[in-house]
Amino acid sequence: MPHTLLPQIGKAIASIGTQHFTHDLHGLIAAQLRVDAVHLQSVARLCSTLVPHPPFEELISSRRDAPPCDEALRLCSQDTSEYFQHRIVALRSATAQAFSEQERGQLNDLAPLLFSLLDRHVQVHQGLGDSSGTIEVRFQERLRETGIRLSEREQQVCLGLLAGHTVPQQAEQLMLTPHTVGSYLRRAAAKLGISGRNALMRWLYEAPEGQVSTH
Repeated sequence: MPHTLLPQIGKAIASIGTQHFTHDLHGLIAAQLRVDAVHLQSVARLCSTLVPHPPFEELISSRRDAPPCDEALRLCSQDTSEYFQHRIVALRSATAQAFSEQERGQLNDLAPLLFSLLDRHVQVHQGLGDSSGTIEVRFQERLRETGIRLSEREQQVCLGLLAGHTVPQQAEQLMLTPHTVGSYLRRAAAKLGISGRNALMRWLYEAPEGQVSTH
């Protein structure tokens, strides 16, 4: 995942549970792909033990005067979590070029992160979770669930990464060298059994061991 997406990732994470989230998620997608609109849809799974919740659905346009989108010019990605079935559709206007295979690959690479963020937002939106301290609280929960021990510094750099901060930014905030921050990140990744920011976000929102979660 390009380092240039870090600011957009951090912004989307910070807006989980707020009215700004869908626009920030759109901004994250638009930073990777040229889109005229993004359609988000989440429906409670029929097999869920939850009391039925109304569907979550929103269409976000890139600009107010954007021309109508052509349903034929779209990229669609779907995912099923513990509670919801999610669908993200990237759309372009009828005057635009069709999405290339490379762009399809880019959306597929980004999809696990997008669905992790959307799933958490919908849970908060439907009253199934609390947005306060979302990332740090969930991070500590996952460490307890997995029994993995990270040092204080390793936790700090992971949380910084999840918040969208670059290595140089973290180095300045923690008064460390970029090389040292990178070393802590590599150590943490080795303990967590992951590689990269995308994998860290997926690890963060994986279902606890023993629960079934399809991604």
